[in-house]
Amino acid sequence: MNFIRPTAIATHARDLLAGHPRRSVGHNPLGAIAVVALIGLTGIVIWSGSSVAAGGMDKDLHETLAYSLLALIGLHVGAVLLMSLLTGENLVRAMISGRKKNSLYPNVREARGPGLFAALLGAAAIVLAIIAIVMVDPTAFAPQQRHSHHGSHEERD
Repeated sequence: MNFIRPTAIATHARDLLAGHPRRSVGHNPLGAIAVVALIGLTGIVIWSGSSVAAGGMDKDLHETLAYSLLALIGLHVGAVLLMSLLTGENLVRAMISGRKKNSLYPNVREARGPGLFAALLGAAAIVLAIIAIVMVDPTAFAPQQRHSHHGSHEERD
């Protein structure tokens, strides 16, 4: 697995600062770190939000974490746009479709779809997240009653 390549970070940063970053089939070294940071910070924001709901964490810390996540998302999107300009590759389209032009990478074979293990791992993550949410808030998935802004008939008379 070569998603995160610490040894390639310095070379990528040097090429980037020179204005000539190399194209990469997947995420470039800094992009890979950004993805891990985004996923990790998303998990922390979810955890801190559930901790606030349970009364175990300060709301201000949760809000700071959430705003930090928004800033990181903005930075990542900006970096994608910058890299698209510098490499001449439409990375926004690649982010949406999951594909890049084959002609730019002639020696790279087509990627396989996710296997059974990946599908099971994803399903397990979803189930565990639902269990954790219900442990914190047993009514999280219960239908909510709507409250009328006008009050009941008895209140108006």
